[in-house]
Amino acid sequence: MTPDQADYVLAQMSVCWPGKPLTVLEVNYWVSKLESYDFEDAHNALTKISDRAKFWPSWAEFKEFVDIEKRNNMPALERVPEAPPLSDEEFKQRIQECRDLLNHKRAGGDEDEV
Repeated sequence: MTPDQADYVLAQMSVCWPGKPLTVLEVNYWVSKLESYDFEDAHNALTKISDRAKFWPSWAEFKEFVDIEKRNNMPALERVPEAPPLSDEEFKQRIQECRDLLNHKRAGGDEDEV
């Protein structure tokens, strides 16, 4: 988010909670925190928190709502394609290889083989 967008979010917050005068230090603090977030996430969070909070939220309270928006807007991971299942013959061969390896290790074979 740009500093202008962060200022816009703060202006909207001042409309939602008009009784809170902001000092220059508070504005700078909020702008620096907001800059690391997407404007849409912060704006959506503001819409939701303004319906619930009676007073100006702390940064931690506001951040909870922004993080929820960020998670909700994150695209879902694509499912990794699965390998085709083994044929019966391949399955039997793999099982036999595992049995042979176990029998070899039980008989005192090399520990490094896997």
